[in-house]
Amino acid sequence: GTLLSDPRRARMAKTVEIEVVCAGKEPGETVTLPGAVTSPSDGRASDTGVILLHGAGGDLHGGHMNTTAAYFADHLGTPVFRVTMKSPDVNYRLRAAHGLISVALSHGVSRFILAGQSNGARVCCNLFAQLVDPENHDAFPNAKPSAELVQRFDKTKTRQQTTIENGSPARVSSLVLFSYPLHAPGKTSERDLRRDELERAFDAAPKARDHLRRMVPIKFIRGERDAFADASLFDIRVTRLIKKVNAKLKTLEGHPDCKGFPKPQYCTDDVVYVMPGGDHGLSVQKSAAVGTDEAREKALAFVCRSFRTSEGAAPPPPKGKGKRAREEEEEAVDHN
Repeated sequence: GTLLSDPRRARMAKTVEIEVVCAGKEPGETVTLPGAVTSPSDGRASDTGVILLHGAGGDLHGGHMNTTAAYFADHLGTPVFRVTMKSPDVNYRLRAAHGLISVALSHGVSRFILAGQSNGARVCCNLFAQLVDPENHDAFPNAKPSAELVQRFDKTKTRQQTTIENGSPARVSSLVLFSYPLHAPGKTSERDLRRDELERAFDAAPKARDHLRRMVPIKFIRGERDAFADASLFDIRVTRLIKKVNAKLKTLEGHPDCKGFPKPQYCTDDVVYVMPGGDHGLSVQKSAAVGTDEAREKALAFVCRSFRTSEGAAPPPPKGKGKRAREEEEEAVDHN
Protein backbone atom coordinates (compact mmCIF):
# COMPACT_ATOMS: atom_id res chain seq x y z
CA GLY A 1 0.00 0.00 0.00
CA THR A 2 0.92 3.68 0.03
CA LEU A 3 2.54 5.49 2.90
CA LEU A 4 -0.79 6.91 3.99
CA SER A 5 -2.52 3.53 4.05
CA ASP A 6 0.38 1.65 5.65
CA PRO A 7 -0.74 0.86 9.23
CA ARG A 8 2.88 1.08 10.38
CA ARG A 9 2.93 4.73 9.33
CA ALA A 10 0.08 5.59 11.73
CA ARG A 11 2.33 4.41 14.58
CA MET A 12 5.27 6.52 13.44
CA ALA A 13 4.09 10.09 13.92
CA LYS A 14 3.03 10.50 17.54
CA THR A 15 -0.21 12.34 18.39
CA VAL A 16 -1.06 13.55 21.89
CA GLU A 17 -4.22 15.28 23.04
CA ILE A 18 -3.99 18.81 24.41
CA GLU A 19 -6.27 21.56 25.64
CA VAL A 20 -6.49 24.79 23.69
CA VAL A 21 -7.48 27.87 25.68
CA CYS A 22 -8.85 30.67 23.55
CA ALA A 23 -10.74 33.91 24.03
CA GLY A 24 -14.48 33.69 24.44
CA LYS A 25 -17.21 35.82 22.92
CA GLU A 26 -17.39 38.16 25.90
CA PRO A 27 -14.45 40.32 27.06
CA GLY A 28 -12.31 38.46 29.59
CA GLU A 29 -14.03 35.14 28.88
CA THR A 30 -11.99 32.07 27.94
CA VAL A 31 -13.05 28.81 26.29
CA THR A 32 -11.16 25.51 26.41
CA LEU A 33 -11.32 23.33 23.29
CA PRO A 34 -9.95 19.83 22.59
CA GLY A 35 -6.79 19.81 20.52
CA ALA A 36 -3.92 17.58 19.41
CA VAL A 37 -0.25 17.82 18.52
CA THR A 38 1.25 15.36 16.04
CA SER A 39 5.06 15.16 16.27
CA PRO A 40 7.66 13.64 13.92
CA SER A 41 8.41 9.98 14.55
CA ASP A 42 12.11 10.62 15.13
CA GLY A 43 11.41 13.22 17.81
CA ARG A 44 13.36 15.97 16.05
CA ALA A 45 12.82 19.56 17.14
CA SER A 46 11.85 22.30 14.72
CA ASP A 47 11.09 25.99 14.95
CA THR A 48 8.45 25.48 12.23
CA GLY A 49 4.95 24.19 12.97
CA VAL A 50 1.80 23.46 10.99
CA ILE A 51 -1.60 24.81 12.03
CA LEU A 52 -4.13 22.39 10.50
CA LEU A 53 -7.81 23.41 10.65
CA HIS A 54 -10.73 21.13 9.81
CA GLY A 55 -13.87 21.98 7.84
CA ALA A 56 -17.37 22.89 9.02
CA GLY A 57 -19.24 20.15 10.82
CA GLY A 58 -16.13 18.08 11.46
CA ASP A 59 -13.51 17.81 14.15
CA LEU A 60 -9.74 17.59 14.38
CA HIS A 61 -9.85 13.89 13.38
CA GLY A 62 -12.36 14.24 10.53
CA GLY A 63 -11.72 13.42 6.87
CA HIS A 64 -8.03 13.47 5.97
CA MET A 65 -6.93 15.39 9.09
CA ASN A 66 -5.19 12.45 10.81
CA THR A 67 -3.28 11.24 7.75
CA THR A 68 -2.39 14.76 6.64
CA ALA A 69 -1.05 15.59 10.11
CA ALA A 70 1.06 12.42 10.11
CA TYR A 71 2.37 13.10 6.60
CA PHE A 72 3.36 16.67 7.39
CA ALA A 73 4.98 15.67 10.67
CA ASP A 74 7.22 13.03 9.13
CA HIS A 75 7.92 14.66 5.75
CA LEU A 76 8.49 18.21 7.01
CA GLY A 77 9.88 17.23 10.39
CA THR A 78 7.54 19.66 12.12
CA PRO A 79 4.84 19.39 14.79
CA VAL A 80 1.26 19.71 13.55
CA PHE A 81 -1.29 21.44 15.78
CA ARG A 82 -5.04 20.88 15.54
CA VAL A 83 -8.14 21.97 17.42
CA THR A 84 -11.80 20.96 17.26
CA MET A 85 -13.97 23.97 16.42
CA LYS A 86 -17.60 23.37 17.27
CA SER A 87 -19.09 26.31 15.36
CA PRO A 88 -18.64 27.46 11.74
CA ASP A 89 -18.80 31.12 12.84
CA VAL A 90 -15.72 32.92 11.53
CA ASN A 91 -15.15 34.90 14.73
CA TYR A 92 -15.34 31.78 16.88
CA ARG A 93 -12.95 29.94 14.57
CA LEU A 94 -10.45 32.78 14.44
CA ARG A 95 -10.41 32.95 18.23
CA ALA A 96 -9.83 29.19 18.34
CA ALA A 97 -7.01 29.54 15.80
CA HIS A 98 -5.41 32.30 17.87
CA GLY A 99 -5.45 29.97 20.87
CA LEU A 100 -3.86 27.21 18.80
CA ILE A 101 -1.14 29.60 17.61
CA SER A 102 -0.40 30.45 21.24
CA VAL A 103 -0.04 26.75 22.04
CA ALA A 104 2.40 26.33 19.16
CA LEU A 105 4.40 29.35 20.31
CA SER A 106 4.69 27.76 23.76
CA HIS A 107 6.19 24.69 22.03
CA GLY A 108 8.98 26.79 20.54
CA VAL A 109 7.42 27.34 17.11
CA SER A 110 8.24 30.66 15.45
CA ARG A 111 7.55 29.89 11.76
CA PHE A 112 4.06 28.83 10.80
CA ILE A 113 2.49 26.90 7.95
CA LEU A 114 -1.24 27.65 7.95
CA ALA A 115 -3.31 24.83 6.43
CA GLY A 116 -7.03 24.24 6.36
CA GLN A 117 -9.73 22.10 4.77
CA SER A 118 -12.80 23.82 3.24
CA ASN A 119 -14.14 26.20 5.91
CA GLY A 120 -10.79 25.77 7.66
CA ALA A 121 -9.13 27.09 4.49
CA ARG A 122 -11.29 30.21 4.66
CA VAL A 123 -10.28 30.70 8.28
CA CYS A 124 -6.61 30.28 7.34
CA CYS A 125 -6.92 33.04 4.74
CA ASN A 126 -8.29 35.43 7.34
CA LEU A 127 -5.74 34.29 9.93
CA PHE A 128 -2.91 34.78 7.43
CA ALA A 129 -4.06 38.32 6.66
CA GLN A 130 -4.40 39.15 10.36
CA LEU A 131 -0.92 37.94 11.23
CA VAL A 132 1.07 39.39 8.31
CA ASP A 133 -0.73 42.67 7.63
CA PRO A 134 -1.27 45.20 10.46
CA GLU A 135 -4.12 46.71 8.44
CA ASN A 136 -6.10 43.50 9.07
CA HIS A 137 -5.63 43.30 12.85
CA ASP A 138 -9.06 44.90 13.30
CA ALA A 139 -10.75 43.30 10.27
CA PHE A 140 -12.80 41.14 12.65
CA PRO A 141 -13.68 43.26 15.71
CA ASN A 142 -14.99 40.20 17.56
CA ALA A 143 -11.87 38.15 16.85
CA LYS A 144 -8.89 40.46 17.18
CA PRO A 145 -5.52 38.79 17.80
CA SER A 146 -4.25 39.41 21.31
CA ALA A 147 -1.61 42.04 22.00
CA GLU A 148 0.84 39.20 22.64
CA LEU A 149 0.21 37.68 19.21
CA VAL A 150 0.48 41.05 17.50
CA GLN A 151 3.82 41.61 19.20
CA ARG A 152 5.19 38.18 18.27
CA PHE A 153 4.27 38.69 14.60
CA ASP A 154 5.45 42.30 14.47
CA LYS A 155 7.37 42.39 11.20
CA THR A 156 9.55 45.32 12.24
CA LYS A 157 10.85 43.38 15.22
CA THR A 158 11.39 40.31 13.04
CA ARG A 159 13.70 42.30 10.79
CA GLN A 160 15.56 44.19 13.47
CA GLN A 161 15.92 41.72 16.32
CA THR A 162 16.63 38.06 16.93
CA THR A 163 14.74 38.05 20.22
CA ILE A 164 12.05 40.09 21.92
CA GLU A 165 10.83 40.19 25.48
CA ASN A 166 8.20 37.47 25.13
CA GLY A 167 10.06 35.13 22.78
CA SER A 168 11.51 34.81 19.29
CA PRO A 169 9.77 36.82 16.55
CA ALA A 170 7.22 34.76 14.64
CA ARG A 171 6.16 34.78 11.00
CA VAL A 172 3.95 32.86 8.58
CA SER A 173 5.99 30.85 6.09
CA SER A 174 3.22 29.26 3.98
CA LEU A 175 -0.51 29.05 3.33
CA VAL A 176 -2.06 25.72 2.24
CA LEU A 177 -5.71 25.63 1.19
CA PHE A 178 -7.38 22.22 0.83
CA SER A 179 -10.73 22.26 -1.02
CA TYR A 180 -11.30 26.00 -0.75
CA PRO A 181 -15.13 26.35 -1.07
CA LEU A 182 -15.39 29.05 -3.71
CA HIS A 183 -19.18 28.69 -3.81
CA ALA A 184 -22.00 26.52 -2.49
CA PRO A 185 -22.89 23.61 -4.80
CA GLY A 186 -24.81 24.91 -7.80
CA LYS A 187 -24.51 28.57 -6.77
CA THR A 188 -21.97 29.91 -9.23
CA SER A 189 -23.13 33.47 -9.90
CA GLU A 190 -20.63 36.24 -9.25
CA ARG A 191 -22.50 37.42 -6.15
CA ASP A 192 -22.39 33.92 -4.65
CA LEU A 193 -18.61 33.51 -4.88
CA ARG A 194 -16.74 33.41 -1.58
CA ARG A 195 -13.88 35.58 -2.71
CA ASP A 196 -13.39 38.01 0.20
CA GLU A 197 -11.06 35.75 2.16
CA LEU A 198 -8.97 34.94 -0.91
CA GLU A 199 -8.62 38.59 -1.86
CA ARG A 200 -7.69 39.49 1.71
CA ALA A 201 -4.98 36.81 1.78
CA PHE A 202 -3.49 37.64 -1.62
CA ASP A 203 -3.54 41.37 -0.85
CA ALA A 204 -1.54 40.64 2.30
CA ALA A 205 0.91 38.24 0.62
CA PRO A 206 3.52 40.84 -0.47
CA LYS A 207 3.83 41.92 3.16
CA ALA A 208 4.68 38.37 4.23
CA ARG A 209 7.99 38.07 2.39
CA ASP A 210 11.01 37.00 4.43
CA HIS A 211 14.28 38.91 4.73
CA LEU A 212 15.46 37.38 1.42
CA ARG A 213 12.33 38.80 -0.26
CA ARG A 214 11.03 35.32 -1.06
CA MET A 215 7.29 35.03 -1.46
CA VAL A 216 5.32 32.99 1.02
CA PRO A 217 4.17 29.86 -0.86
CA ILE A 218 0.39 29.72 -1.32
CA LYS A 219 -0.93 26.30 -2.32
CA PHE A 220 -4.39 25.17 -3.39
CA ILE A 221 -5.39 21.50 -3.46
CA ARG A 222 -8.63 21.16 -5.44
CA GLY A 223 -10.50 17.96 -6.13
CA GLU A 224 -11.36 17.43 -9.78
CA ARG A 225 -14.98 16.63 -8.82
CA ASP A 226 -15.33 19.26 -6.07
CA ALA A 227 -18.90 20.58 -6.17
CA PHE A 228 -17.78 23.63 -4.17
CA ALA A 229 -15.28 24.78 -6.80
CA ASP A 230 -16.37 24.89 -10.42
CA ALA A 231 -13.15 24.31 -12.37
CA SER A 232 -13.44 27.22 -14.81
CA LEU A 233 -14.59 29.69 -12.14
CA PHE A 234 -11.85 28.55 -9.78
CA ASP A 235 -9.12 28.88 -12.40
CA ILE A 236 -10.32 32.32 -13.48
CA ARG A 237 -10.51 33.59 -9.92
CA VAL A 238 -7.09 32.28 -8.88
CA THR A 239 -5.46 33.50 -12.09
CA ARG A 240 -6.83 36.99 -11.47
CA LEU A 241 -5.51 36.97 -7.90
CA ILE A 242 -2.07 35.84 -9.06
CA LYS A 243 -1.90 38.54 -11.74
CA LYS A 244 -2.99 41.16 -9.21
CA VAL A 245 -0.38 40.24 -6.60
CA ASN A 246 2.38 39.91 -9.23
CA ALA A 247 1.54 43.39 -10.50
CA LYS A 248 1.78 44.67 -6.92
CA LEU A 249 5.16 43.00 -6.54
CA LYS A 250 6.46 44.74 -9.66
CA THR A 251 5.71 48.10 -8.07
CA LEU A 252 7.94 47.07 -5.15
CA GLU A 253 10.92 46.06 -7.29
CA GLY A 254 12.35 49.56 -7.38
CA HIS A 255 12.27 49.95 -3.60
CA PRO A 256 15.78 50.26 -2.09
CA ASP A 257 15.11 47.31 0.21
CA CYS A 258 14.54 45.05 -2.82
CA LYS A 259 17.80 45.74 -4.68
CA GLY A 260 20.03 42.72 -5.11
CA PHE A 261 17.25 40.21 -4.42
CA PRO A 262 15.48 37.89 -6.89
CA LYS A 263 12.23 39.21 -8.29
CA PRO A 264 9.42 37.33 -6.52
CA GLN A 265 6.28 36.21 -8.31
CA TYR A 266 3.61 33.53 -8.29
CA CYS A 267 3.03 31.01 -11.07
CA THR A 268 -0.30 29.19 -11.40
CA ASP A 269 1.35 25.77 -11.87
CA ASP A 270 3.17 26.24 -8.57
CA VAL A 271 0.04 27.40 -6.75
CA VAL A 272 -2.73 24.97 -7.79
CA TYR A 273 -2.78 21.17 -7.71
CA VAL A 274 -5.86 19.41 -9.08
CA MET A 275 -6.37 16.00 -7.49
CA PRO A 276 -7.62 13.60 -10.22
CA GLY A 277 -11.08 12.27 -9.35
CA GLY A 278 -11.11 14.02 -5.98
CA ASP A 279 -14.32 15.31 -4.41
CA HIS A 280 -14.68 18.06 -1.81
CA GLY A 281 -13.37 15.76 0.90
CA LEU A 282 -10.44 14.79 -1.34
CA SER A 283 -11.71 11.25 -1.77
CA VAL A 284 -11.95 9.42 -5.09
CA GLN A 285 -14.52 6.92 -6.32
CA LYS A 286 -13.85 3.24 -5.59
CA SER A 287 -13.65 2.56 -9.33
CA ALA A 288 -10.81 5.09 -9.80
CA ALA A 289 -7.50 3.77 -11.10
CA VAL A 290 -5.68 5.53 -8.25
CA GLY A 291 -7.09 5.08 -4.75
CA THR A 292 -7.83 7.84 -2.27
CA ASP A 293 -4.72 7.27 -0.13
CA GLU A 294 -2.33 7.41 -3.08
CA ALA A 295 -4.12 10.39 -4.63
CA ARG A 296 -3.93 12.32 -1.36
CA GLU A 297 -0.28 11.42 -0.93
CA LYS A 298 0.54 12.89 -4.36
CA ALA A 299 -1.29 16.09 -3.41
CA LEU A 300 0.64 16.35 -0.14
CA ALA A 301 3.91 15.74 -1.96
CA PHE A 302 3.09 18.73 -4.19
CA VAL A 303 2.64 20.86 -1.08
CA CYS A 304 5.82 19.67 0.61
CA ARG A 305 7.96 20.38 -2.45
CA SER A 306 7.45 24.09 -1.85
CA PHE A 307 9.42 24.00 1.35
CA ARG A 308 13.14 24.54 1.40
CA THR A 309 14.16 21.18 2.82
CA SER A 310 12.46 17.86 3.47
CA GLU A 311 13.15 18.36 7.15
CA GLY A 312 11.31 21.61 7.57
CA ALA A 313 12.75 25.07 7.97
CA ALA A 314 16.31 25.63 9.09
CA PRO A 315 16.80 26.29 12.82
CA PRO A 316 16.88 29.91 13.98
CA PRO A 317 20.29 31.61 13.75
CA PRO A 318 22.39 31.93 16.93
CA LYS A 319 22.25 35.26 18.72
CA GLY A 320 24.64 37.88 17.48
CA LYS A 321 24.76 36.84 13.84
CA GLY A 322 24.33 39.68 11.41
CA LYS A 323 21.84 39.92 8.57
CA ARG A 324 24.32 38.86 5.87
CA ALA A 325 25.41 35.80 7.88
CA ARG A 326 21.78 34.75 8.24
CA GLU A 327 21.19 35.26 4.51
CA GLU A 328 24.21 33.14 3.60
CA GLU A 329 23.02 30.34 5.88
CA GLU A 330 19.57 30.34 4.32
CA GLU A 331 21.02 30.43 0.81
CA ALA A 332 23.18 27.43 1.71
CA VAL A 333 20.08 25.56 2.91
CA ASP A 334 18.29 26.36 -0.34
CA HIS A 335 21.07 24.76 -2.42
CA ASN A 336 21.43 21.57 -0.36
